[in-house]
Amino acid sequence: MKMRRSFLLLVVVLLSLVLVACGGDTNSGGGSAVTLSQTFSAEDSAIGFKFPEGWITNNAFGQVTLASSQAALDATEPIAGAMIVNFLVAPTADIAGLAENATPTDVLNVFRSFMEGEDAPTFGDVSELKVGTMDAAQISGSDDKTDAIVYVVKVADDAYVVIVGGTAKGEMGNYEATLKAVIESITYTAPAAG
Repeated sequence: MKMRRSFLLLVVVLLSLVLVACGGDTNSGGGSAVTLSQTFSAEDSAIGFKFPEGWITNNAFGQVTLASSQAALDATEPIAGAMIVNFLVAPTADIAGLAENATPTDVLNVFRSFMEGEDAPTFGDVSELKVGTMDAAQISGSDDKTDAIVYVVKVADDAYVVIVGGTAKGEMGNYEATLKAVIESITYTAPAAG
C-alpha cells in the first residue's frame, strides 16, 4: 500500500511538471493548446480572426478591439486578470516614410516612434519572427502599471496589421500564447479598388 501511494504521488508530481512545462491551463490564456472557438468578421473590416469563448470584440472608428472581458473593454487602462488588444490595418501607402518594400520591422519602428513619450511604456528591442506563416516583428514594454506588446504582421504585399496588447503589470505572460494564436488566425481581405 505504501509503495502504491508513493507511485501515485510520483505520477501527480510528473503530471504537474508536464503541465507547467506546457504553459499551464488554456483558460488563463497561457496554455500552449489555445482553443479559439469564436470568429470576428465584419463587412467594414479588412481583417478577421478567431478568439476564445467569453472574449469580446468591438469594431469602431476603423479599429478592432478584442478584450478578455467586458470590464477590460470598458476600462481606461489594463486591469488585473484581463487583456485588451487593438488591431489596426495599415496599408503601406498610408504609412508615411515607408519604402515600397518595407519589412514588419520598418513598420514597427514607425509606430514605435508614435508610441514613445512621457506616459508610454518603455519598449525593448525589436524581434523579427514568423507568426504562423506571416512575417512579423514584435516589441515588449512596461511601465509602473502596464505590460504592453506590439506586433506588426505582414498580411499582404502592401498591407500590415498592427496589434497592440496590454495587461496589468506582470500579467502579459498569462496571455501571450492566446494572443499569438489569435494573430496566427488573422485573415485579410484587400479593400475593393475604387
